Amino acid sequence: METSHRPESPRELAVKALISRGLDTATRNYGPSSPDPKPYHGPEHTLMVITSAGRLADAAMAAGRIDRAQHDLLMIAAAYHDAVYDVQRSDSEELSAELAARHMNMLGIFPQAETDRVKNIIAATKVKAVANQRIEQSASPDDYLTMLMADADLSSFGLPETEYWESARRFFAETYPGIQLTGEVLLAFLANQIQIVGNHRYYTDEARYLFSCQPENIQFLTGLLAAAG
Repeated sequence: METSHRPESPRELAVKALISRGLDTATRNYGPSSPDPKPYHGPEHTLMVITSAGRLADAAMAAGRIDRAQHDLLMIAAAYHDAVYDVQRSDSEELSAELAARHMNMLGIFPQAETDRVKNIIAATKVKAVANQRIEQSASPDDYLTMLMADADLSSFGLPETEYWESARRFFAETYPGIQLTGEVLLAFLANQIQIVGNHRYYTDEARYLFSCQPENIQFLTGLLAAAG
């Protein structure tokens, strides 16, 4: 007996195309073969955030906190959130948001209110400050999509050990190019990561449930620190 499948709607196809284009943009701009390769803010991080955003959106929709249209917008925002990244600039999130909106408008599927919404969601990933070894993002406590986006962006802190550590190593390589992660440098980095990961608090219940490996990652880092010292 054959199973009939409902054909995808123009909107569904547009969302898939935008997710793919956002990831392609990160690869083209910052992948290993690009003119400006970035070990952290490249396609690996974008793919991780897309994956984490999808898990969060599915859980939030199942709980009745967001609807399908909002799910779509979160996924587009995740794909474009680091489409433009320059550590020397303070407007990377705004430029990424403008690019996402431009690509959405080109498809003629999404109303202006939704393109504006995606821009707002991407803005949630801007780091306002790192105070007392805690990263402060720009999500609004009154806007669940911005909280989900911020949680997806830093989901690596609560992912399983191997995924977390690979992301942390990539962050170090991008932040301190040419410096080896050994000796006193390793000790300082591990101590900092213990504080950063330990102090981080996810905004949403979905993230606290799905990205629950922070205690294990702190234990892993503490073990590395003891062995390295």
